[in-house]
Amino acid sequence: MKFNCLYIIVCIFASCLDSLSQDIPIKDDQDSLSTIEVSGSIDGYYRYGILQSTSQTAITLNHNEPSLGSINLAINYNASKYGGLLHFAAGPRADQSYNLDKGNILRYIRQSYVYYQLSSNVKLSAGTSGALPGYENDEPHLNPVYSTSFLNSLIPGIHTGIWVDYFISDNWIFNIGVYNDMDRRIDVSRGKHIGSILTYESTDDAISLSYVTGREGDQILKIIDLLWDHKLGKNDAVALELLYTSYQKTDFPIENFYGLGAYYIHDVSDDFSINLRGEYMKDNAGFSFGVENVSVWDLTLTCKYQVGDFLFMPEIRYDRADRPSFLDGDNDLNNENFHFLLGLIYYIGEVR
Repeated sequence: MKFNCLYIIVCIFASCLDSLSQDIPIKDDQDSLSTIEVSGSIDGYYRYGILQSTSQTAITLNHNEPSLGSINLAINYNASKYGGLLHFAAGPRADQSYNLDKGNILRYIRQSYVYYQLSSNVKLSAGTSGALPGYENDEPHLNPVYSTSFLNSLIPGIHTGIWVDYFISDNWIFNIGVYNDMDRRIDVSRGKHIGSILTYESTDDAISLSYVTGREGDQILKIIDLLWDHKLGKNDAVALELLYTSYQKTDFPIENFYGLGAYYIHDVSDDFSINLRGEYMKDNAGFSFGVENVSVWDLTLTCKYQVGDFLFMPEIRYDRADRPSFLDGDNDLNNENFHFLLGLIYYIGEVR
């Protein structure tokens, strides 16, 4: 029954989005060509884990039942010097990612920002957008794998504030901004966050270094994230993420987690790819599992098969910890976990 309901939801959303999703050329006041693009996605999955329990990642994945991920709808407006994005997200995946504004309709707004091109080198933006650190996107069709890594489970998903992009050259971009509390549209802690990212892009490489710091409640948050994407050839690419995050209260020791994620993407054809993720995380404070000083490894193999606007993502994942950390259906802790997952996504355009 749940599978039939999920299938009906996907089909209805797909037919509606297909009629909406297109570039609409319009004329702005300066008689220059502008566009409005409507895009979106909906995803669902079936997951079976040997521990017969939900996953301990964020996004949390259910066990042994067809489940809805999220529904996304984005409207993107671009003109010669200004533009904006309005991105709605709903469903279990969105509720887990942007749930700090509970009881507030703003929690359904994944992104909402405007920008103005002050000059050829400077762009000013304000609103809510995706957070600076992190390799993996919240929408699974934009990732090489379906399930979320442990590292990306623990970092912010959105930030709200004002930021400036400075285009140093064709290859280098520097971004700096002032933000509210991470994952919140409205501040609850005094003070602001400072975030910046330095990006280098060439034909075969994309490298970025981001830094975020600010007060979260009675703690000081610091995040340092290094990302590197490299094309090995026409059909192969690798990516590396090095992440460090710490929280510190006054007169208390630093609590932190850190680790690395490595990705390999092989395009068998235009419609089929085989992707691998390997991950190591050291969680000293028990952020992920409530177990302190634990080391965790994750190995994930995912295939992506495109059929029209539908994307199938079968996946197998093996997790291991050096201390019992993974809960089973009887709430006992285990050192290992394994799951099989089949993800189904319908999307039009690039929702980011």
